[in-house]
Amino acid sequence: MKSLPSSPNENIEMKLYKIRRKSDGLFSKGGIYNESYLYSVTGGWSKNGKLWTKPYLNSHLSLCKSRRDYRYKESHLYEIVVYELEELGTEKL
Repeated sequence: MKSLPSSPNENIEMKLYKIRRKSDGLFSKGGIYNESYLYSVTGGWSKNGKLWTKPYLNSHLSLCKSRRDYRYKESHLYEIVVYELEELGTEKL
């Protein structure tokens, strides 16, 4: 984990994560859905999906793994997409 910047001019970076279904490129919306919703074409998936920080992503995956209908059990069908955000500066509002 990166430490805080030592000077005000040093940029801060942050990583965010999404879970993408490889078959259609849709992203997980998070949450737990009932079985019929989970296995429908778009249930629990959308073109925008949900962004997670690493701890929340890990928590979501752990919660899903503890369920009987674990949606990511075939892990080769999904991938984790990493987004890196960088602070570029500030602006007055």
